[in-house]
Amino acid sequence: METAKKRAQCRNETGRTLGVYANKPKKYSTQLYFLAAGQITDDDWDCDGIYLPAGSQVVLSPTAQAQELTEPIAVKFVDGTQSIARTDLATGAIELNVAPAKVFKAGEGNWLLPTLSQADIDAQIPSPQIID
Repeated sequence: METAKKRAQCRNETGRTLGVYANKPKKYSTQLYFLAAGQITDDDWDCDGIYLPAGSQVVLSPTAQAQELTEPIAVKFVDGTQSIARTDLATGAIELNVAPAKVFKAGEGNWLLPTLSQADIDAQIPSPQIID
């Protein structure tokens, strides 16, 4: 498992905008931000997890099989994890380099879990305050 220098970081190698759950410790609570393709969250921010919309093909860990999501989920990572989301060019599935510590569906956990499609996420302006 890769670990970040200070806090958990998320790297977006999907080629699309990615929804990430992040916070700036002692200043903000965890909320949904948008990370542009090719970006990594700043190490002053703690990237707690990733939002994956319904309809996405995902591989939730290096040993898992691809699955199509029927509803949106949020995946939470262990503190200090350097998570990387990338797209498998052959299958189009979003692959995670480490297995999430938890998977939340709507109504579970305390993170806002909106109903966004990947097209909705792609239309969002990336959040510049969270990038390195």
